[in-house]
Amino acid sequence: MSNCSRIQFLDDFDGYMIELRSQTDFNTTRLFDCQHEICSAIFGEGNPDIGGIGVSSNPPFSLRCI
Repeated sequence: MSNCSRIQFLDDFDGYMIELRSQTDFNTTRLFDCQHEICSAIFGEGNPDIGGIGVSSNPPFSLRCI
């Protein structure tokens, strides 16, 4: 089971990807379970868009960040 709170507020892209894999194993279902936290890390408060412009523009699946 994913601990989504661990992937909500990370500033370092490499560290974020390591933690994201640790928590979700990049499994689509687990990624969707953490959708809110992932969107917050990418677009939200603090240091939004941790990977730079365009990193999340064409993922192989679609998370809905609202």
